[in-house]
Amino acid sequence: MNREQLKNLVDDVYSEKGFVDVIRLANELGIEVVVEKRPEEFNACIEYDKQTGKCRIIANMLHSLSRFRFSVAHEIAHFVLHQQLVKKEGLLNREKKNSDNFKIEREADRLAGEILMPASAVKEYFDRQGIREGDQVNEEAVNQFARDFRVSTYAAAIRLKELHYLVPGIVLA
Repeated sequence: MNREQLKNLVDDVYSEKGFVDVIRLANELGIEVVVEKRPEEFNACIEYDKQTGKCRIIANMLHSLSRFRFSVAHEIAHFVLHQQLVKKEGLLNREKKNSDNFKIEREADRLAGEILMPASAVKEYFDRQGIREGDQVNEEAVNQFARDFRVSTYAAAIRLKELHYLVPGIVLA
């Protein structure tokens, strides 16, 4: 699975519900999603079972919907971007604190944003409101976008900035 194939699959999953169903997306990729009660500091991890050759994502059910969805999307991103590392390590999570890990975590965060807020869907969403790339998006519109896409306001603001919308700094506070 490469980024382009993932993008096409995300577009399919998005178009049916109006937001990306991350559990369905994971299942389409052959990844089981296990939802468990975990300590607050645990978001999610991806595990690779060398015997079965399958991956599974374990996600914390105690988190908000937006955090849960971002965590699952983040682990899907690891599956796509860092599959060899997942297979080699058997488990990826945010526990390791080193510069290599920081880099792969940022890569996974960015792709998670792309998964949850596909560029084409974002453009269509704001086009319907008469807002174009390069336009100012007010705080209320950012908050509504976040609710509609089922993401945090912070994740929404970051993604909108990546897509060249002008976002007020207040939503990043």
